[in-house]
Amino acid sequence: MPTFRDNNLILDEGETVRFPVEGGHPLAECQQMRRINSLEDVKDFQFVQEWAQGFEFGRAEAQRTGSTYFYTGSRLSGELLLRYVRERSGGVLMALQLADFIVPIGSTVLLNSPLVEVNANTVVIAGDLKFTDDLVIRCNEIRGA
Repeated sequence: MPTFRDNNLILDEGETVRFPVEGGHPLAECQQMRRINSLEDVKDFQFVQEWAQGFEFGRAEAQRTGSTYFYTGSRLSGELLLRYVRERSGGVLMALQLADFIVPIGSTVLLNSPLVEVNANTVVIAGDLKFTDDLVIRCNEIRGA
């Protein structure tokens, strides 16, 4: 079973862990579900950075081109973008705070939340890291196996 020790997520080969975990789960202490109060709370996500540069998410255009973003020459107001982000994410951001985030060969970490940020000193992804929507990784070092 995955454990949390010395601020590290400990997985053995072949193990799978899905976040978010329930409150009583041993891994719950590395997970925070934070309310999104402003665009400042999600400023590091690519879609917000693209919006700030004049790109706007558009469903019809995205479906037509297979792209997520397109340039419109104008953009949603910050208030409308914040409303969209809250609707899309249920108003929460899942954050994982770890010393090191290591996904060993043969193991899987599934981040099952629309907006996820991982904060760690070192990130090593040798196994499978799967996420369902948008992911931000903040670290000093990131590498594969």
